[in-house]
Amino acid sequence: MTPPSVAIPPGTVTAPTRSPAAASPAPVAPPPENYDALINSFGREVGKLFESNQKYPAVARTRNQQGSLELVFEFDNGQLVNVSVKQSSGFSVLDNAAVEVGRKMKLPPFPGSLAQRKFSFVLPVNYRLQGS
Repeated sequence: MTPPSVAIPPGTVTAPTRSPAAASPAPVAPPPENYDALINSFGREVGKLFESNQKYPAVARTRNQQGSLELVFEFDNGQLVNVSVKQSSGFSVLDNAAVEVGRKMKLPPFPGSLAQRKFSFVLPVNYRLQGS
């Protein structure tokens, strides 16, 4: 069986030419950064540091107060601009203690180009008394 043929009008097909610029390949740009992955990685590091700096407020311990909350960390051009409570634990003493730790702790270095960006992330925080 003969394959079907297609008629191409004369003058429509040209042989490829090689220009001097095409002799060397164009420089390859680095792949774009995955900002979500960078923020997640940075958030995990902040979470580890937060846990190592977290202290149970004495008044909350005395009152047997415990709970979970969510903090929002906001950054702009390499600066921490705000730490706030997104979801309260139900106890202002725990919420305020968490915000204070977030504002005062030494932050890890920013990965990639996060130091030049505006971003935020949410950090879950738990206050649990031993034996509860």
